[in-house]
Amino acid sequence: MDCKKIFGEELDELIEKVYLYSYKRLRNKPDAEDLAQDILTEALTELRKGREIHSFYSWFWTLAHNRFCAFLSKKNKTPHTISIEEVCDTANISVDDALLMQEEISELHYAISRLSAQHREMVEMFYVREMKISEIACALNIPEGTVKRRLFDMKNNLKSKIK
Repeated sequence: MDCKKIFGEELDELIEKVYLYSYKRLRNKPDAEDLAQDILTEALTELRKGREIHSFYSWFWTLAHNRFCAFLSKKNKTPHTISIEEVCDTANISVDDALLMQEEISELHYAISRLSAQHREMVEMFYVREMKISEIACALNIPEGTVKRRLFDMKNNLKSKIK
């Protein structure tokens, strides 16, 4: 099946729109290219299976959104750690300051470890990976207001445990 024959010039336009959709959400060219490729590959796979689609564009953009959420979820499961050596090298701080910082970091890690797994994941997404609230809501499949409230409660909880 030649997609160019089916879609004509619209295929090039669709590919460009998928890339822009991906880039707008991820703000990272390599990730946007990967996501766009995933979206287009899945769409072509479904079309080649002979899936009957009544409204192509609504089906396609729903598929694109679902692939975006899956991409975020997959990307967020990769571990991310920062060593004290990296902090010292990038911040140009003394050994004494580094030791104090290490102690504060240990207290923070302990306080975070006392949170539920669900809340720890949310803290990591927001503060470490710097994800937007809308992205967190999409990845966890919960409303944005719930994300905001949980982050607010966790921040106050952590402040009280550290002081």
